[in-house]
Amino acid sequence: MTGTNDHAAIGGAPRALVTGGAGFVGSHLCDALLDRGFEVICLDDLSSGTRSNVAGALGSPRFRLIEADVSAAADLDEPLDLVVHLAFPRVGDWVDAPLPALGSISAGTLRALDLARAAGARFVLGSTSEIAGDAASDTGDPREPYLLARRLSESLVATARARYGLDTTIVRIFPTYGPRMRPGGALGSMIEQARRGSPLMLTGTGAAPFPLCFVSDVVRGILAAADSPLPGPVEIGDPAPLPLAVVAQRVLALTGSRSTLGFLEAPGSAVPPRVADTTLAEKVLGWRPRVGLDEGLALTLDALEWRAGLAPAV
Repeated sequence: MTGTNDHAAIGGAPRALVTGGAGFVGSHLCDALLDRGFEVICLDDLSSGTRSNVAGALGSPRFRLIEADVSAAADLDEPLDLVVHLAFPRVGDWVDAPLPALGSISAGTLRALDLARAAGARFVLGSTSEIAGDAASDTGDPREPYLLARRLSESLVATARARYGLDTTIVRIFPTYGPRMRPGGALGSMIEQARRGSPLMLTGTGAAPFPLCFVSDVVRGILAAADSPLPGPVEIGDPAPLPLAVVAQRVLALTGSRSTLGFLEAPGSAVPPRVADTTLAEKVLGWRPRVGLDEGLALTLDALEWRAGLAPAV
């Protein structure tokens, strides 16, 4: 891994800081780092992450959970080999409180960069697929201030690399699913509707691509980027998504539900899903998804116990 410091060089276990480490992707990343032999510091204010996500890791003497906002983590002064910054509000969370969220995005990224710079650590920014592709401003999109703030985070990382020589990379994470994912969202709603026996309501005709990448593949991509000198941005996600209706049919088959499919007219403001361009990840990192949809859905359903209690179709 690039960016190692004296802490690792003298024979101690390498140490990683994961901001937002009690969240969905972050908690799986903490587990993977522990499996690699790292000492892991999970920094999370638990505003969206949960202690239950890291319940297994809490039993390890090499894991520590610090309940704090990353922007307020001024007293964290210890050796680090790797900093992975994942502490961001989701778009839906941002809509309810935009000004605090905007401030936390920029302040949190700056603080995480400061921690990596002070320690001489490799820095990985977990960015979002929402800003991939055409990044032109759309003043009619209510998400635009959030997206601008996420673009700012990428700019801050690129500037820190150019100005201070900080060892950084940017990973744009595309839609991810698996155990510990938060309720709601398109996939979560489909599974819940199947469990209740109510129609699975799909937006549009169901022909639109529905990108989904299993969380273990996403974590493997983040670690591959951390291990490389690649500055990014590199896109980690599903490069060949199935149509939405096909995914819905897979959900029905795996749950054993007798629900039917229903269709809703897509709103005029609907944003088409972005599909990951994994060319760079494949060529430079040797990364591509390994977990197929049926396997990933089965693992998700088993972990969340959503197979149980299926209601008859109504």
